[in-house]
Amino acid sequence: MPDMKYASTRPPATTQNPHYPQVNQAAVREMHRQVGDLHINRQGVATRGLLVRHLVLPNNLAGTQEIMRFLPRKYLRTLT
Repeated sequence: MPDMKYASTRPPATTQNPHYPQVNQAAVREMHRQVGDLHINRQGVATRGLLVRHLVLPNNLAGTQEIMRFLPRKYLRTLT
């Protein structure tokens, strides 16, 4: 389960790695290519596929909107 921490290239999101968003998106694309879409069984348990974790931060510090645009809409689900 990969993390998508930041989508922004502006500080403070990328003070340690200014290329994090591009590298992260490339890695997520490759992981999806290898394992495919997330499959959930009748009990609600993920059995295979890619599940992405993203921490939402206040004031859009993590670039949540950009990350949601990157991920295909049909795969977006919120856990509550």
